[in-house]
Amino acid sequence: MRQKISALLVALVLTISANAQQQVKSFDAFCYIFNNNYAFFDLHKVNWKASYQKYRPLVSDDITNDSLFNIMSAMVKPLGDSHVNIIDAKRKKKFNAAGYSKFAAEFNTDSLKAAFWANNDRLLLANGFAPVKGYGSVFKGRHLFYYSRSANYAYLRITRCFAKITDGEIDDKDFEMQVLDSLMAQSKGLRGIIIDVRANIGGDDEFSYEVAGRFTVKPVTGHFKQERIAKTNKYSKLQKWIIQPRGSYAFTKPVMLLTNSKTVSAAEVLTLAMKQLPQVKTIGEPTEGNLSDMFSEDLPNGWSVTLSNQKYYSPKMVCYEGVGVPVYVRVSNSLQELETGHDAVLSTALNRMDAAAK
Repeated sequence: MRQKISALLVALVLTISANAQQQVKSFDAFCYIFNNNYAFFDLHKVNWKASYQKYRPLVSDDITNDSLFNIMSAMVKPLGDSHVNIIDAKRKKKFNAAGYSKFAAEFNTDSLKAAFWANNDRLLLANGFAPVKGYGSVFKGRHLFYYSRSANYAYLRITRCFAKITDGEIDDKDFEMQVLDSLMAQSKGLRGIIIDVRANIGGDDEFSYEVAGRFTVKPVTGHFKQERIAKTNKYSKLQKWIIQPRGSYAFTKPVMLLTNSKTVSAAEVLTLAMKQLPQVKTIGEPTEGNLSDMFSEDLPNGWSVTLSNQKYYSPKMVCYEGVGVPVYVRVSNSLQELETGHDAVLSTALNRMDAAAK
């Protein structure tokens, strides 16, 4: 029995020692990955070398998982970048370094978000639109598209920029584009359309360009992008992204595109692309300002990290990382207006549509 206990104690000591060594290796790997790949230290005024020197002494052989996780989180929090994540999948623990969003701060529960959209749909109904209905696949309880129309205008809400059949199943972009084309067919002949990407969670750029392609009759430059070359301060050659005509016809009448500070990632790319089309006006708040794809790597302890390693530019070579894609008319939603049954962004879009469609 004593021999078994001794063996167990030895195994425990060896496990603790291995874990401690793994923690130090993981911290150094974490710092190395960001140092060699992250694209926006200067933009966010973060001196990564100084941060490493500050936090490295706190990492010792006996550090706990929670302590290490908190140290890493503290290092990346100043980046204010929603594409920066630290993920401990085994413990189902995640830190996201997103910056402040007025919309997220005010509508900070699922019930408030649901009330926001219910109010939006009620206002559409009051303005002569049919009841808003969901179309396409469902992801986390939300349809990909929500659509309604009145005698003159269509309303299309896009909740994300990727295709799913149901939660956990594979992408099927062709199916979703067929759904979109059926909605666009219902919009043909109308005087204008409101596209709502407020709180759109993003996805992939190809999806965004498929959507934008339904609104142009000719190829249009949408944006440029380049990627940081690992371990250097240099970047790859610029890639030009072209909006190609898609679908059975192009909707070229007035388009009001609604955005806010939680319009993120591929939804920002959609916004940037749509802004290059002459009939499109953006209304609301600037987008979140996190356009890059996410670069991902695993750490020795099994955790994973993601970060932004790309720079996106408008056709005029303006980078909107950290500031968001600007709007033509700036107006915000608030919890206070929700309590009175108003939606300043939607109301502004409807008024602007009346003027533009004359």
